[in-house]
Amino acid sequence: MLLEAGDLDGAEQAYRQALAYDPGLAETKNNLALLLRRRGRPEAAEAIYREAIALAPENPLAYCNLGQVLFEMGRLDEATEMLGEAVRLNPEFAEAFHNLGHILSVRDRPQAAAEAYRRAVELGADAYLGLATALREQGLVDEAIAAYRHVIGIGGKPATAFYNLGMLLSAQGRDGEAAEVYRQWLEEEPGNPVARHMLAASQGDAVPSRASDDYVQAIFDGFAPRFDQRLAELDYRAPELVTELVRRLSGPAARRRVLDAGCGTGLCGPLLRERAERLTGVDLSGPMLDQAAARGCYDALVQAELTDYLASSPACYDLVASADTLVYFGDLRPVIAAAAQAMAPGGYLVATLEKDDGGLADGYRLRGHGRYSHTEKYLRRVIADCGLELVALESVVLRQEMAQPVIGMLFAAAWVKRDA
Repeated sequence: MLLEAGDLDGAEQAYRQALAYDPGLAETKNNLALLLRRRGRPEAAEAIYREAIALAPENPLAYCNLGQVLFEMGRLDEATEMLGEAVRLNPEFAEAFHNLGHILSVRDRPQAAAEAYRRAVELGADAYLGLATALREQGLVDEAIAAYRHVIGIGGKPATAFYNLGMLLSAQGRDGEAAEVYRQWLEEEPGNPVARHMLAASQGDAVPSRASDDYVQAIFDGFAPRFDQRLAELDYRAPELVTELVRRLSGPAARRRVLDAGCGTGLCGPLLRERAERLTGVDLSGPMLDQAAARGCYDALVQAELTDYLASSPACYDLVASADTLVYFGDLRPVIAAAAQAMAPGGYLVATLEKDDGGLADGYRLRGHGRYSHTEKYLRRVIADCGLELVALESVVLRQEMAQPVIGMLFAAAWVKRDA
C-alpha cells in the first residue's frame, strides 16, 4: 500500500521489517528488489533478487525481474540467461518472452528475437512493435509491414511504427502508401516535424530547401545512443572516405584548424585528430555531441545550425570536413557559400553527398528515406558559384541500405584567392 501511494521510504522500511521477522519470505524479497530497482539502485536489487531465487529456485518471476535488472546494467549475456530460465520454468510467461525478445534484438539476434516476440504475441502480450522491428532487421519486409500496420491498427500509434512503416513502403517504391501513413501520423501528432518532413519526401511536392532544425534534432537526438552501432551494421564508410581524401590532399602536413561539420557522435574525430592542431565539432543535436565528447578528441564542441555557424566564423578554418551531413540540405548554395567564408587562404572543404543521376530541374530532390540527393552537374555549378575550385570528385559507396549500396559523391573544393 505504501508503494502504491508513492511512499518509497515507508515501503522499503516495511519490507525490510517483514524480512527481519522472517528472512525466508521470497515474495517479499522480490518486491523489495523491485522497489530498489525503481529507486535507481540496480546492484542492490540484483543481490536481493538472487536471494529470492535461492529461496524459491522454481519461481520464474524472480528470474524475469533479475534479467531486466541485468539488462539495464548492460550485462546482456547474463540477462539472456535469466530470461531463458524464466520461460523454461513457465512456457506461458508472456512478459518474459517479450523481455527476452527485446534483449535478443539489442544483441543483434533478430531471428531469435522474432521467435520470442511471436511467442509473446501468441500468449497475449502487446509485442507487435518488437516483432515488426525484428522482422525488418531480417529483411522480411512484407511481414514487417503487416506487423507495423497491426501496431497502428490496435491503437497507441507509436511514432516509431509510423516512421518505420513509411520507410519500408518508400523503399519498395510504394510512395503513395507511405504518404498515407505519414498523413495519418500527422493527424495523430499535427506538429511532428519528422512526420511533416517524411510526408514531403514521399509526396515529392512542398519540398523544403533543407531539412528543418526540428526534424534533424528529433531524428538524431533519439538516434544518438545506438548511432554508431547502427551505422556499423550498414557498413557505413563516409568518415573513412572523407579523411582518406584529406590525407591525399594534404600529404604529411597537418591542417592547423579543422572543423568537423556535422560531427554527430564524432566518428570522424579520431581520424581528423592527426590532421589538426585544433579540432572543433559542430552539430545540432545535443545528445550526439555528448557522444562525441566522450571520445575525448575534440578541442571544442558547439551546438549550432551548420550554415549559421560557418557564416559566423570567417577565415577560421584550414579544413572543413563533412561526412554525411550535406545530405540534409537540398539547396547547397547557402551552406557551401558559408563554408567558403569560413575557410582560410589555402583551405579545403571535403564532404560527401548522395548521388542522383536523374535529370532534375533543381539539381536535387528529397528521397523517400528523408535525405537529399544531388546531381554532379548541380554540385559543380554550386561550387563554382560560391567562388571555390573543385579539385576532387569521386563516385563512392557510402553505406548499404535495404541490402543495396548507397552511391554517393566524395568531393573536395579549394579556397580561391579573392579579388582585392
